[in-house]
Amino acid sequence: MNFLGWLGKYRNKRLVRSVANDASGDQLAFMSAIESQLTPLFAKHGFKTIVVDVRENASDFLWRNKDRYISISSSTHPTDHPYPFDMMLGVGRDCGAEATWNSLPLTMIARMKGVKEPNAALMFPFRESEKALAGTRRIVEECCLDFLKGNMDSFLQLRKQHNVGRKPFTIIFQDWHGNKSEVVDPKSEEIRKKFS
Repeated sequence: MNFLGWLGKYRNKRLVRSVANDASGDQLAFMSAIESQLTPLFAKHGFKTIVVDVRENASDFLWRNKDRYISISSSTHPTDHPYPFDMMLGVGRDCGAEATWNSLPLTMIARMKGVKEPNAALMFPFRESEKALAGTRRIVEECCLDFLKGNMDSFLQLRKQHNVGRKPFTIIFQDWHGNKSEVVDPKSEEIRKKFS
């Protein structure tokens, strides 16, 4: 087993918690609100906290229940305006190329299930983290309860619907004369077919 494979297996069994000394107050409040609003909901359905990583202007969180996962990432870096946070629900690997095909963002699931303005609940909540994440929790309870309980039919159907129209990643080559050519990445095509 290679090092990354070992690290992935190790990470999925033990909590990796890292809170930087220079983490902003906004990121710390966001972490606290996640731990009070979302973590109990996920834990109620058997999801275990795997990663809590809070840095100066960004944070990442990961919960797993066997092959299902939920991840949240945020950024408040000045170049990342308008400061959204992303919540992804997926089945399988939670990182790498496979994660882009095996998961769906909460906003897309909510939109496909008829929730109006789901993006508003996923803007980074400066100064009102508890209130904002209570709204996110309501959307999760409304749209993703079947996923949390392990009933995957609806999720798999939505994922297939989303992935069927997507194109696989391409590799761009450039020769010595500056001529460019594009080739479909065979691994990406294989993964796309698997999850479509």
